[in-house]
Amino acid sequence: MRSKQLIFAFVFLILGFLLMFSYQHTKSTSEIVQVNDQEWERDYYYRKQLIDIEETNRRLRMNLGL
Repeated sequence: MRSKQLIFAFVFLILGFLLMFSYQHTKSTSEIVQVNDQEWERDYYYRKQLIDIEETNRRLRMNLGL
């Protein structure tokens, strides 16, 4: 029973260090990305095209029976 507690303590210690490192890394490297309207419209347009193409591919696969 004592070894089980020791393993849990070690695992939670490692998880704590990983969480702390991740938080500090994110805090030091975070950037706020500003996207203007033109870039947003372009991204939205391409995303919509991709969704339409994927839907067409899905329908074609269903027609082929794959």
